Amino acid sequence: MLINTDLSTDTAALALAQNRTEPGAQASTAQNSPAASQMDASLQRLTATPAEEQDADWEIQDQSGADQATDFARLSILNQPGTALTSQANQLSQNVLSLLQSID
Repeated sequence: MLINTDLSTDTAALALAQNRTEPGAQASTAQNSPAASQMDASLQRLTATPAEEQDADWEIQDQSGADQATDFARLSILNQPGTALTSQANQLSQNVLSLLQSID
């Protein structure tokens, strides 16, 4: 979807909307010229922006939470072999110590 980022068109659409006094003015203006139709579309895009920004913010938060959960799982998986090896090393030294004590 191509989004028009021309601020002059959006500003003109906002000015046009503020100058309208009749409820049916939007439909008749849109029928008169393509430029007015583009301004009406820009006005609708400007009014829809806050809801779209909130949706985008929620998507970013969801993605951030998913990234954090993935990182936690990855680090947990990487940590498990180290913990197992440390446990085995401690067990080995305890076995050697008990053998030495049993010799006495």
